Amino acid sequence: FLRETDVPPMKATLNIGCRIECKIESKWFPGTIVQRHDDWVLSPIDTPPYFIRFDYGRERPFWGPENRIRAISDCKKGSSARFPPLRFELGDRVVCSVDDDWAPGQVVRKWYTEEEFENGHAVPYQVLLDSGDFIYAPLDDDDCIKRSTAPPVPLRFDVGDRVSCKVEEGWTPGMVINTQYRDEGVHGGRVVPYEIKLDMGDIVYAPCDN
Repeated sequence: FLRETDVPPMKATLNIGCRIECKIESKWFPGTIVQRHDDWVLSPIDTPPYFIRFDYGRERPFWGPENRIRAISDCKKGSSARFPPLRFELGDRVVCSVDDDWAPGQVVRKWYTEEEFENGHAVPYQVLLDSGDFIYAPLDDDDCIKRSTAPPVPLRFDVGDRVSCKVEEGWTPGMVINTQYRDEGVHGGRVVPYEIKLDMGDIVYAPCDN
């Protein structure tokens, strides 16, 4: 049942965003690479070389072999390959699977990445939970994240309200000038609860309402 082989393990050479086809049984199915793990051999049980979002709507791991995956677009780093469309937009209400329960929140970033992520890895969503915590959804499917019917938690302050914000100098007074604010140049385009003009003249942003 088990014997040694001199066949080397599959290398993850295709980049995130690459359009590919995978052979499942006898048919080729198109999709897009949404995760890539170069060191998958070190933890092969739960870390496949690729996660692929197939055009038929499901995301599945791909373990190999290499002759069952092929590129159908330019997959070089820095090419024009794009991430696949996602089900939810910025500001959409969702519930996320957290510790064997479902937690409501709001999508604040799409195709979110962090410095600790390797090789340009990105996850479909960053979500601001109603509890005030930020989490990210690693996959865009109903086992991980789904649409919520729960109403959003109302913001505590309105435009024009006087507030104090915690900045480097400490608690500083100012006024709310925008709510549910989004700017591509602010926090990578994340939706933030408040834009605030401080009395000292600076504009700051409150990333959460607590």
